[in-house]
Amino acid sequence: MPPEVVLKRAYDAKVDVWSLGICAIEMVDGEPPYMCDNPIKAMFHICSQEPPTLAEPTKHAEISKFIARCLVKDPTARATSDALRRSVRTKSTNVWLNGARKSLSLSLSLSLSLSWRSQR
Repeated sequence: MPPEVVLKRAYDAKVDVWSLGICAIEMVDGEPPYMCDNPIKAMFHICSQEPPTLAEPTKHAEISKFIARCLVKDPTARATSDALRRSVRTKSTNVWLNGARKSLSLSLSLSLSLSWRSQR
């Protein structure tokens, strides 16, 4: 849940960009940030601490940069989905998928999606 939603502020489509960053962390680390915290504590962390990062950000430098662009607390400074789409290269995306913990259906879906997009 993005900070602006937790704080009950106005929000727009950039909440989905935040969610994408959280999903990327989950794909690589195998679980979302604050998984072991109770929900109220997790919402407190979202608002009061620095945005979450990968467990091993230096091991996955390219996706870490992408996640950092997604998880900017100030929604006006957060990247748009179009900006993120233009910045992602297929080669880098495949590296991210190869580094992610295996979830057959997710990996298969993403691989098929990447193949379909590259053929368009």
